[in-house]
Amino acid sequence: MAHIFPINTLYFSGQLPTQAPRLWQELTAVLEEHHIPYSLLPLTKDIWAVDYMPVQVSRTEFVQFRYDPSYLKYKKYADKRTDAAPIMATLPLGAAATSTLRLDGGNIVRVGQKVIITDRVFAENPGIPANQVRRQLSEELRAELIIIPADPRDFTGHADGMVYALDERTVLVNDYQGKEATLGQQVTSVLQNAGLTVIPFPYFPQEENATSAVGAYINFVRVGPLVLLPVFGLPADEAAVYQTELLFPGCQVVPLLANELAPLGGLLHCVTWAVDQPGVHALPTQLPQHSPHSYYGRVPFQLWGGVTEPNRPLDRRDRYRGSLLGATYGDALAAQSTPTGIPAQATAVTQLMLFTAEGLLRAEHRAMQKGIGGAEPQIVWESWLRWLSTQGIDRPGWHSADEWPSGWLSRQPVLKHSRKPAPTTWQALTTAPAHPPQPFVNASMGADPLVRVVPFGLFHFQSAAYAMEQATTVAAYTHGHAVAQASAGMVAAIVALLVRGITLEEAVRVAYHLLPPNSETGAKCRHAVNMALQLHDKPTHLLAEEYHQYMQARTAPAALMGALYHALHFQDSPENALMKASQAGGRTMAALTGALLGAHLGESAWPSAWRSRHDLAGLTLTIADDLFTRVKGSSYTLDTEWWDRYPGY
Repeated sequence: MAHIFPINTLYFSGQLPTQAPRLWQELTAVLEEHHIPYSLLPLTKDIWAVDYMPVQVSRTEFVQFRYDPSYLKYKKYADKRTDAAPIMATLPLGAAATSTLRLDGGNIVRVGQKVIITDRVFAENPGIPANQVRRQLSEELRAELIIIPADPRDFTGHADGMVYALDERTVLVNDYQGKEATLGQQVTSVLQNAGLTVIPFPYFPQEENATSAVGAYINFVRVGPLVLLPVFGLPADEAAVYQTELLFPGCQVVPLLANELAPLGGLLHCVTWAVDQPGVHALPTQLPQHSPHSYYGRVPFQLWGGVTEPNRPLDRRDRYRGSLLGATYGDALAAQSTPTGIPAQATAVTQLMLFTAEGLLRAEHRAMQKGIGGAEPQIVWESWLRWLSTQGIDRPGWHSADEWPSGWLSRQPVLKHSRKPAPTTWQALTTAPAHPPQPFVNASMGADPLVRVVPFGLFHFQSAAYAMEQATTVAAYTHGHAVAQASAGMVAAIVALLVRGITLEEAVRVAYHLLPPNSETGAKCRHAVNMALQLHDKPTHLLAEEYHQYMQARTAPAALMGALYHALHFQDSPENALMKASQAGGRTMAALTGALLGAHLGESAWPSAWRSRHDLAGLTLTIADDLFTRVKGSSYTLDTEWWDRYPGY
């Protein structure tokens, strides 16, 4: 929260250690490691400290509102109303001024000299005119009021489950979707009219339990150099952690499993009373030596795998095979001059995808044998140049002739057939500096990179964010426009999530939140995703002309949108999805549709009869199996057969 004073001390209910023991252990360990002062409050009757404790309005002044919310009106909750006055008497903070209004602290989000409160405050103070409530709150909080509509799903009606103040001009808002999209639009409109910039923040509520706070990542706590972020063991955790790291550079984002709190209807901000306490030293706002991305992809995935792993009847190998085959088949169907319904001959789209996989396998082998990582993008680029040599063009001057082109894939006769790619890719491969690889200087937003980065998603399924970063990097070697690069990264992230067994719809939403939060590049990719989702929701006969025009644009966002639409809308008929995508948008769109559906549904999505008719089906399956294997041998023992196939250089 953007406070008007620095926060230096955290208080928690004395009941929290017993009601959420695992969370308490992890939370206190982090606070102590970073020397964040904290204490337990005595005499509390429940754990939601922010609601019943006074609101700090200056460095030395507090206001105590009446804590008598309507959701505690039933007799069984009579013992849950905490009186904060005797608690304050035990603290070195002085007495609080009292207000006659009923208002929970969780319904106050301060944005500099403004405060955001939901309209629930009027229902909590019946009999008092709304204008009087507004005037009194503004005077007591010493701030301009911004009233937003409450979330009807939230029985408390609190603002801290909906918005977070990033700074004095910027507010994070839950990314409301589906039935709640209208609420999101209303909240955004109110905040923008108040002169605030709004950034959507990951929000994945659990539809089956309206009282649960699972998925409300926005209820986090920023204290000093730490951002304490609730996670739930969901695939979406990774997007929330990654997005938070982008929003808080220089801070350490600490995911804390909050499943002990969430069923009760609250999360980390709800249990934390944060104050500026006299006599306590100021906390640093950033870590002196921050290591970026220290958590994402590691902690969240471990939590997801160990807590709420979804039902996954397909193994990863099946998804690898299905994804690469789907891309190969879509490519071949779209390349036919006369449609036959039988995919037979792949193009450079498939060939470069296979050489991307070869580069990843060689980089993994190199890292194991030499203990040297970090060369993955460079080695993938070199694999693309090996593909170029199969097309009869060599780039001399940076490799020895006796070992070029090395590796098993380059020796396959079927890859010697000329399959020239799109002009932008061809120009980059034939004219860019061969070594070391560099981002190619052009303004191309073309769709060519999207399919060849699919192996990044398969190979780095543990971290969709890392798959996105690596795919974005290699896409820049041929396409200079940031939107093309971001679209490629989006593809890799979605594939990585699908391999874990996540539904296609959820994978798209999670990857959506891995895009840069407040940039034109991210906005263009998000627009493509939103168009695909809107198109998916419409009956086919109502498709608008603008969608057809957009899909035929041959740009990366257009191909992404078209592939997502066809994969979502026709996922019950994968073969039909490929046919329609190949007719609507060409090779990249069709191949990408196949890659997504194959990762989602596995190898059985595709007719078995197609395998014997396609020139690269057998080779594609071998590569898929090798991607699943990753590496053979060890740091001490060389597997000569694997080295011959994928030498580590």
